[in-house]
Order: sequence, then structure tokens, then C-alpha cells
Amino acid sequence: MFSYLKSTPVVAATIIGSAALLLAVILGFNGLQSLRSLDKTISVTGSADKIVESDSAKWSLTISRSVQSDELKQGNATLQTDVKKVIDFLATKGVTGKSVERAPTETQIVCFNATDANYDRFGNRICASGGSYSLSSRIVVNTEMAKEIADVSQQTTEYALSQGITVVNSNVEYFYNKLSDLRVELLGAATENAKLRAEQIAKSTGKKLGSLQSASMGVFQVTSRQSVDFSDYGSYDTSTFEKKVTAIVRTAFSLR
Repeated sequence: MFSYLKSTPVVAATIIGSAALLLAVILGFNGLQSLRSLDKTISVTGSADKIVESDSAKWSLTISRSVQSDELKQGNATLQTDVKKVIDFLATKGVTGKSVERAPTETQIVCFNATDANYDRFGNRICASGGSYSLSSRIVVNTEMAKEIADVSQQTTEYALSQGITVVNSNVEYFYNKLSDLRVELLGAATENAKLRAEQIAKSTGKKLGSLQSASMGVFQVTSRQSVDFSDYGSYDTSTFEKKVTAIVRTAFSLR
């Protein structure tokens, strides 16, 4: 009985030690398998870009007249004449037809004393000490003359001012309307770029590149030609005629 009691801790220790050793071997084997599994693939990001010229543009200008309350009728007639002059001038520059849209005339009261401005129950502005009226009409140009529209915009503004017409000119916005086709082209090029990078990495480690395991589209953005900006959510620049379109692809290749 005493022999049994003395040998029990030794046996238990032996069993525990063996179990620990076995567990270590199992964990080590599994870890090695995981490591080998990780070594079988490589993840690489590829990119491709292309410089394009905008094929359409949007530009607007607002023509306005300031008149007294008893001059509204005459003031509106003068405004319509101003608008017609500008539209006729645009026609001489090749901007005609559906390219030109005109918004309805807007009327706003301008108080002589800004602190007197208030609104009635219908939302109409009222001025306790009186005021004048600002009449305005907005002309919007949507055109495929993207390359010429900046000059047309400048010339139109100069013409309006020479005629005594008050005009506020907006910045030209430029667009590229073939992005869907270009997206497919750039994604293919970005995938090839990723493959090239993966081959170089595989070669440096003494392995060969296998097949493509997965690919997902990353950022797709349109920036100005010289831009180095990068957004995780993509971007679309409309301020420049020439644009740089960039596509990013995330890939995984097998190794052998």
C-alpha cells in the first residue's frame, strides 16, 4: 500500500509529461501545416492608369438686373433682351439647340436695410424700410465641345460685360463619358501588373508563380493629370480637361 502511494505521483508526472509532449508535437505539426499553407499563396496589389481628355462639359452663367418695385415690368423686359443677346452670341460660337438650357426667371427682394428683412406667413421676404428687386435668369450649357468651352465661356463673359449686362460666370465642369469601357480595360491591365509583381516576388524567394486564386477591385478614381492624391473611397475630378484614371486590383496567386 505504501509502495502504491509513493509511486502514484511519479506515474502521474510521467503521464502528464507524456501528454504535454504529445500536445506539443500536435501543435507543432499543426503550426507547421499552417505555415506551409500560408507559404502556398501570395497576395499582391496591382495598378494601372491612363490619361484621357474630357469629351463633354457643363457650364452655367447667371444674368441679372436690379430694379425698383415700380420698374418690374420694364426690368423683366430688359432682362429677357439681355438673355437673348447672350444666347445669340453663344450660337455664333457653335453652342446651340439642346446644348443650351434656360432656367425660369427668379425674383428676389433686396432690402435697403438688411436688419429690416423679414418673412410673411407665406415665406415671402418683406422689407420694413423698402427695397429693390433682383431679377435673374440662369443659362446652363451642356456640350461636347469640351476642349473649346473654356474659351467660349471667357468670350461670352467679355461680350456680356461690353453690352452692360451683369453676369456671374460659373467654373466649367469636365466629364469623361466612356468610363465603363475604360474601367474594364484598366482592371485587366491592373491584374497583369499584379501578376508581374507576384512573379518577381516569387522568383526572389526561389519559387514559381501558380494560378490566380482571387481578385477584387480596389479604388477606381478620376483625378487631374498631375495629381498624386489618393482616396480610399475613390474620387472624380471635374475641374480639369485632361484627367488621369486609375484602377487598383487586389489579387492572390498560388505558389509552387
